[in-house]
Amino acid sequence: MNSTIVMELLNALAPSEHKKVLLFLENPLHNQRQDVRLLANLLATTAPENYPQLDKRPVFQEIFGILNPLFHAILLWFFNLLFTF
Repeated sequence: MNSTIVMELLNALAPSEHKKVLLFLENPLHNQRQDVRLLANLLATTAPENYPQLDKRPVFQEIFGILNPLFHAILLWFFNLLFTF
């Protein structure tokens, strides 16, 4: 996941700014998506030196859980598409 836009943005932030991003995402006025909060919390609890070892599939499963196989395939396709740009 190291070459995704999310990871590039996260790497560009100072550690003190990570907490501000989490607070921003927890505010329902700015963000109403639980999956975005879960991803941010997962990345916040992962040490920056472990970012290159993160794989999209386990991260996806951690956020969305086990789903119907067809729905899971569609969401995985969308998740990959989202992190490609």
